[in-house]
Amino acid sequence: MLGEKFFLHPSTISKDFTKYCGYNLNKYINTVRVCEAASLLENNSDSVAVIAERCGYDSVNTFLRQFKSIMDVSPLQYRKSVHEWWETSRKSRRK
Repeated sequence: MLGEKFFLHPSTISKDFTKYCGYNLNKYINTVRVCEAASLLENNSDSVAVIAERCGYDSVNTFLRQFKSIMDVSPLQYRKSVHEWWETSRKSRRK
């Protein structure tokens, strides 16, 4: 996609991105997608499959693998832990 937009070969874009930014383009894109997914998991009740699709994943399994690789927990574990944290935080503020 980027290559077509800028009339460059994808490997050229990837090499230049790594050279100037100091990290791998694919890793950066995956991290941005997972961060967006984490935000969606925190703020709505859509299924993991719907969130994966919204974040550009064609495969739920790929999404699950990349999410866990970056966040160290599955999407459902992440959602549960965030909601538990909010409940604990809300209860402690009431005291």
